Amino acid sequence: MVEEMRTSPENPTNNQIPAGVDLAELTASIELSGYPLQGIVASKLSSSFGVTEEWGYIDRDTQEHRNLDIFAYHSLADDLNLPVQPSLVLLIECKRSRFPYIFFQRTTNQPIRHFPAIAGLPYGRVQIYEQNGNRMREEIGAVALGLNRHSFVDAGPPTCSAFCRANLNGKKVDLSGSETYNSIVLPLGKALDHAYQLYKAQEKTAKLFRC
Repeated sequence: MVEEMRTSPENPTNNQIPAGVDLAELTASIELSGYPLQGIVASKLSSSFGVTEEWGYIDRDTQEHRNLDIFAYHSLADDLNLPVQPSLVLLIECKRSRFPYIFFQRTTNQPIRHFPAIAGLPYGRVQIYEQNGNRMREEIGAVALGLNRHSFVDAGPPTCSAFCRANLNGKKVDLSGSETYNSIVLPLGKALDHAYQLYKAQEKTAKLFRC
């Protein structure tokens, strides 16, 4: 692809790679970036999801426009006439690195009650009322709908409390936690906040009734 950009007769002159650029170095830099991986992930998801690459969102702190690598959407509704149309959204940031990421497994066994995150519920919670009774219980959406019992959550992979990237500094290896947080965790968190706003609930309460 890189060589074609330089030699193809259909490529405009002002778009050709300068002769001083080392093609091997350029190819290596491209392969180490997250862009080829982003294309691979998007291609695999496209058979089941509507995929938007470089999905735009608003940074909650700066109000600036930023991009997330992949926004994937899949409708879960069997009946399009229902007033509630459930859907599954995946927010994905693709990273490749010459140096490894180090994950520190959580030593305490704590359930992930807010995962999967549910947008469209006021405060992320559901009020469960006893039919023909006065008792009411409020529960986190993922727990109320039983999503926390799915195998990829309840019996899924080990969870980590922190992770960082190992950077080579001469013969020493430095662990960078702030870089991984700022470049991976924080953008995903801000993109999730923006998605919550897109699917924000209009009602003040969400209720489930049972006998």
